[in-house]
Amino acid sequence: MFDTGQAKLIVEYVDPGDPEAAGLVARFTAFSFTVTNMEATLNDLRKLGIEWLGIAERQTWGGLLSHFKDPDGNILTLVEYP
Repeated sequence: MFDTGQAKLIVEYVDPGDPEAAGLVARFTAFSFTVTNMEATLNDLRKLGIEWLGIAERQTWGGLLSHFKDPDGNILTLVEYP
């Protein structure tokens, strides 16, 4: 469960063998979670075994982005604004 400030996002397991789940697993998810300290957040999540898709990258607009996979293979994004 992620506390987003105004809402909570709950990431739940979906059985990929369930016909009703077809198309819901391992697709890009357009959610970005804002963090105030990318390095500290990455260190905390690494301890939980999160699979990262690369290092946090500085963007042309000054912020940092980092992408990771949830347990079902969905891609989520962390963003640190300048």
